[in-house]
Amino acid sequence: MTSNAEGPGKIRPEHLDRMACIYVRQSSPYQVEHHREGGLRQYDLVAWADTLGWPKERIVVLDDDQGKSSAFPQTRAGFGDLIARVGRGEVGMVISLEVERLARNNVDWHHLMYLCRWTDTLIADGHSVYDPTLMADRMVLGIRGQVSELELDTAIHRMVEARWSKARRGEFLTIPPAGYEIDDLSHLVVTSDEAVTHAEG
Repeated sequence: MTSNAEGPGKIRPEHLDRMACIYVRQSSPYQVEHHREGGLRQYDLVAWADTLGWPKERIVVLDDDQGKSSAFPQTRAGFGDLIARVGRGEVGMVISLEVERLARNNVDWHHLMYLCRWTDTLIADGHSVYDPTLMADRMVLGIRGQVSELELDTAIHRMVEARWSKARRGEFLTIPPAGYEIDDLSHLVVTSDEAVTHAEG
């Protein structure tokens, strides 16, 4: 699963004596329902943790945050559970398919990194195993967290600008107010329903 040749060498007996926590999350209910391959790939990380040496009874899947965004701090119960376990020194490795699954905001991301550093907890994704006690690994994790948050900000900015562009052309219409409807040319017009037009306020 991981392409980092040094990854397995970072895993020590003291890590294997603790839990491997696999954090599973997709951003929206739509993704959970329609992007099932992404979910299956995340659950497949259980088998990967097993090949790294974790006994099955110490592999824990945290999937309470399925269908929840990671854009805002302190809104995910599953992530809160993960933070608590790491803080208590119960976790040897936090595993997620991608860094973006863990956090899209710097508050959550740096809190997790800080706790992992001081409890000697590894962080792994589909690419590498990182040891936050090592300065070089912390730097890479910090950059990846910044890029993740930037990607989210860029995507939101793009969507907002697209809506404003449609609004300036008079094409951004959602649900028309009572007494109106949208015609075939996407214009807002008085409804043709006589029962509505003659209804008393």
